[in-house]
Amino acid sequence: MRSGARIALALGLGAASGTSLAALSCAQLSSVTPEASTITSAALAGPGSVAGVTTTVQFCRVQGTARPSQDSEIKFEVWLPAAAAWSGRFKQNGTGGYAGGTPYARLAQDIAGADGRVSMFYVRSKGDTEGARNELVKLLPTYKIRSMAEYSTLMSSSNLPELKPFIRSFVLLGVAISFLVVLLTMHTMVFERTRDIGVLRALGSSRLEVCWMILGETLVMVGLGVVFGLLGTCSVVAVLHRTSPTLQITIEGGWIVRAILLTIAGAIAGATYPALRAARNDPVDALAYE
Repeated sequence: MRSGARIALALGLGAASGTSLAALSCAQLSSVTPEASTITSAALAGPGSVAGVTTTVQFCRVQGTARPSQDSEIKFEVWLPAAAAWSGRFKQNGTGGYAGGTPYARLAQDIAGADGRVSMFYVRSKGDTEGARNELVKLLPTYKIRSMAEYSTLMSSSNLPELKPFIRSFVLLGVAISFLVVLLTMHTMVFERTRDIGVLRALGSSRLEVCWMILGETLVMVGLGVVFGLLGTCSVVAVLHRTSPTLQITIEGGWIVRAILLTIAGAIAGATYPALRAARNDPVDALAYE
């Protein structure tokens, strides 16, 4: 974020390519080429709804991408007030790491000179939420009033692209843990049941039947894990909805299906080696195993 701050300062206070930025209009800022960055857009915005928040003044909204190194890509925005309304100060807002995002509500406060003032209220409705919202819209026509369901859509991963690498990392971590847990569990089980597997082989069970037995037991274990996982997740979500009504947690059906499929894939991959090892056991050696 420090690189973004240097670029923002250059845009707001300095000059680029030998041209005074003070002499440029808002639209012309898109042609500015700061070091190691690209200005993707520059246009007047407000008053009204901007990036999901309500602004009360008009300003120049500059968007860009900074690449201070080959493996970095930092999205940034600069909201420039009118020259007559500028306080002469520069303020940077943002978050760090893979959870980085643009706090538009804070930007809207700062650009309007309303820093430290209340700009958002949460109203809890115990009855008809949509009806209460419609009544508030009639009473306060100049205010932006959203239901929590509508507001939560602004916090989705599609609107916060920085979350996608974070989510993918956790998905891969979950698959890896599933693989290792099943691998170790089934491998231990095969060792403990070597004599039982030898009896089955001696009675005529084929190697394929032994493999299917191990994989079937794995799928039963995964099924129980999925059921308990879903029950635990739903219970936690229900508790959070009761204790923190402003915290909206939406679990889409598509994510549940993908999670189950990834869990099954990781479990089958982890059970494959123990199943093949059990199928390759010689019946005589297995019966003599102590």
